[in-house]
Amino acid sequence: LLENIIRFKVGEPAGLENSTGINPELLQAHKSEISLEIIKENIAAVKTLYYGSSEGLDTYVSTITNNENINNAIAIAFSAIENNINSLSNTTLKNAIENNNFIVDELYNHLKDLIILIKVAIASALSVTVTFTDNDGD
Repeated sequence: LLENIIRFKVGEPAGLENSTGINPELLQAHKSEISLEIIKENIAAVKTLYYGSSEGLDTYVSTITNNENINNAIAIAFSAIENNINSLSNTTLKNAIENNNFIVDELYNHLKDLIILIKVAIASALSVTVTFTDNDGD
């Protein structure tokens, strides 16, 4: 989900990833202009997945590492993302992209920071090897 947010919901429409310029029509909900609200709900879902309702992955990470360093970094990343989204609350993501709003760039970068923490820091702390492949076995 985070990768889709970074690439398809922010990066490509804002011209920050795999594109030569901005294209707000690539936004998930460009006609209804609720793309930012959808991203906000997606981030809330990822946050709920990480923190759980009483105990979540955060509890496991702090138990394994015997500290809160990773959890603190992830909390800061979530907070930065939420602050970026809230900073855009008086406009639409489409308008922000069209007006070269620097907050869109910050949102993109904070999303990338979060995914790096999840893919690298958590995987390392849990001694998990993350491998990527496009080979589906056919």
